[in-house]
Amino acid sequence: MNNKAKFNWKFLLVTAFTLIIAIILILYLSIIRQTMYLESSEHLDEISRQMAVSIEKQSENQWNMVNIIYRYFSANADQEWSSISDYTKEKKEDWGFDSLCFVDENATYYDKDNSVSLLSYKEVTTD
Repeated sequence: MNNKAKFNWKFLLVTAFTLIIAIILILYLSIIRQTMYLESSEHLDEISRQMAVSIEKQSENQWNMVNIIYRYFSANADQEWSSISDYTKEKKEDWGFDSLCFVDENATYYDKDNSVSLLSYKEVTTD
């Protein structure tokens, strides 16, 4: 009976030690998961801030360009569309544009091929 009691104590100690290690590992993994989530969220927030700053700077430059184009169109309103198109092709490299499109107050844009599309975040996000 003494051997059986020793065996039970050894078995009990090994089982308790194994359970303690398992609990510690589970807690450690949950802490790691939470830390990774927080760091990833912070990283995505920082990327979002950087993109917002970049878009803001880009928008300022674009509005300056819109003013230049508006003044040109106002001064040359009697010209045909082809001469205006030639002007935009000529200035394309100076302005840094690949193409030119117009956006109206309803967030609809029109490009040189008369393609029409809607620039609305409502179609992209599901808020």
